[in-house]
Amino acid sequence: MKFEKVKERIFKPLKELDVEIRTIENEQLEDKSIYWIVEVGLCQKMGERGYIYTFFYDDKPKEQEIIKDIKEHIKEQIKTFEENGLLGAYEEEQLEILKGLK
Repeated sequence: MKFEKVKERIFKPLKELDVEIRTIENEQLEDKSIYWIVEVGLCQKMGERGYIYTFFYDDKPKEQEIIKDIKEHIKEQIKTFEENGLLGAYEEEQLEILKGLK
């Protein structure tokens, strides 16, 4: 079976999480295995100062799986910021936004 490259431009906002699912695409490794890459913009309220996080999947993910992983990433990011203690203004603003999400 021949590999067929897929890149979907989604740009779907999820306001309750202050994120935007941006793209979903696939890649093929040298061993012919295929994986999927999902780029998500977080802290959208910050505009260009928000950040993009990349998720990797073995199979093309459904939206619910992406949302579940976004929520888990947000929890982990909050924990990381809180454990690091001294944050710059940029990280403090991100932390405030992330903690205010549902």
